[in-house]
Amino acid sequence: MKKLLMTALALLGFTAATINPIQAQCVSEYLHFDGNDDWIDISNNGPMSNIQNNVSYTIESWVKRAHTSLPGGLERIYSKDYIFNFRIINDMFSGEIGNSSVVFQYPSDTLWHHIAFVRDISQLSLLLFIDGSLVNSSVDNSSTINNNNSMVCIGARNNGIGIYEEWKGGLKLIRVSDINRYSNSFVPDVNYTSDNNTLGFWPLNEGSGNIANDLSINSHNGSISNSIWLYNLIPSTISTQPNNQTININNNTQFSAGSSESTATYQWQTDLGVGFQNLNSVGQYSGTANDTLTVSNVALSNNNQPFRCIINSGTCSDTSNFAVLTVNNNLGIYETLQGNLFSVYPNPSQSIVNVKADIKLMGEVYTIYDNTGKIVLNGKLNSQNTTIELGNLSGGIYMLSVGENLNKLFKVIKE
Repeated sequence: MKKLLMTALALLGFTAATINPIQAQCVSEYLHFDGNDDWIDISNNGPMSNIQNNVSYTIESWVKRAHTSLPGGLERIYSKDYIFNFRIINDMFSGEIGNSSVVFQYPSDTLWHHIAFVRDISQLSLLLFIDGSLVNSSVDNSSTINNNNSMVCIGARNNGIGIYEEWKGGLKLIRVSDINRYSNSFVPDVNYTSDNNTLGFWPLNEGSGNIANDLSINSHNGSISNSIWLYNLIPSTISTQPNNQTININNNTQFSAGSSESTATYQWQTDLGVGFQNLNSVGQYSGTANDTLTVSNVALSNNNQPFRCIINSGTCSDTSNFAVLTVNNNLGIYETLQGNLFSVYPNPSQSIVNVKADIKLMGEVYTIYDNTGKIVLNGKLNSQNTTIELGNLSGGIYMLSVGENLNKLFKVIKE
């Protein structure tokens, strides 16, 4: 019986939900540094080996500090001779290359922030970005870069004898590129990846082990010392929640949801008494995989029907609030009685069904749909008892509609 019910729901535009999202948040791994001898060694043929005087660069990362104020602390892609240095120390965000540097006050909170340091060789400038906003710039006076690629680290400074200025907090999505990726303010991507301009890319989402995998083509894997893997709850990306709708019978209505992520995908659901199920764009539903769901030709059967949207962004899923559809019967008693104007029997049936109809329905069109919404049979009610042959149809559940204005669907089962 349960299987039969689910098949019938599919014919009405429903499919079983396969997502069990966390409300208003999602989970991701990140690497946590406790400020006590934690760091990642990427010295072995690291990305700094390709640095040239006349090339632009970008170093970026998502950063989460453990405390709002730090006497010291560091996140850096670092070389012993300061050829390329990217750090937060004494609450100042700093980028250095050669003898040039640019600094800015880092936000005094423990939230995730996207930070980026850009060397733009075409403009002879160094740029600092926090959360996509250009916060400071300076002139790049670096005429010579000493490139011996010694002790390249993430999370601490190491001079070959010992480490110091350790970072305390979380890091993820560290990327080094040989282009100036950002010249003006932008919206940071929460899921950027490696591309042809990537010298090194460490997502830091392995979740276990002591290897930080470099997913660029250069494979500069790092060795993790002491740091531990943690999970992070990311705030909801839902920017627009669907609202309740009240609509007169036979009209159309819409529910809308929105995300702050431009790459988000959408899946609308409804609950008809068996839990929320995914909707398909068939029958009276359209836009089920878009930010706006349209419910067409609403009937009294849609009254008090709830809708919600699953919004996916990268590996995260989020669930909107549910909104309720209220249907006004502004057509009076006649509309209420229309459901009694005809009946279908026998049902289930092996070969034929009979439609017993009120004389008011003579000449009305009947239509039978399969589970994809395709019309498989149609005709007219030429008498008060019309016989419909089902012999050529495969066994299963079909939907029968009668009349263009009734907006009613009836289940017909072919055995």
